[in-house]
Amino acid sequence: DPKMYIDWEGSMDQYFEWYEMSEERKFKFAKTRLVRQARLYWNTLERMLVHRGVEPVTTWESMKIRLKEKYVPMTYKQKLIDQWQNLRQGSGSVTDYIAKFDEFVMRCNVDESESVTLSRFRAGLREEIQRELFMREVNDLEQAYQIARDAERFHRGPNYRRPDAPRTNTMNQQVVPSQPRFSRPN
Repeated sequence: DPKMYIDWEGSMDQYFEWYEMSEERKFKFAKTRLVRQARLYWNTLERMLVHRGVEPVTTWESMKIRLKEKYVPMTYKQKLIDQWQNLRQGSGSVTDYIAKFDEFVMRCNVDESESVTLSRFRAGLREEIQRELFMREVNDLEQAYQIARDAERFHRGPNYRRPDAPRTNTMNQQVVPSQPRFSRPN
């Protein structure tokens, strides 16, 4: 899974940023953090390099290149960008849409102006929320997130309650919904 590898690499880079180590030491430490398939792949790669008389990998940067070649297809980033481009809120909540959108922002790591990212965000929202963002002339992504959340609450009305939220009585005590009853099969 490319996401799993990218997350692993990112956490290793963060670790190395905190603990200063030589490239060789980073490599040795990262090698101990490989598990299952990745460990098997790495051991096989090292044996193959020795067998072919090729210089072994000894640095973290070289290791990352080899692991990316194995676990992150060349088309991964383009497919991710395509998925991001086609992301739509649909019948989901604005909060869920924002969470997915933010993940694409981070994973795609595209260098684009904020106005382009904002346009991409707006395009995936339901029409009534898009209109609200245009009417308010929003030009900041964080502001757009907040206005979209507020607009959704407004459009749903004051009595809207999330289906999974516990009900409370007038004394602010939680009311446990009655459990459905099932008859036993005969």
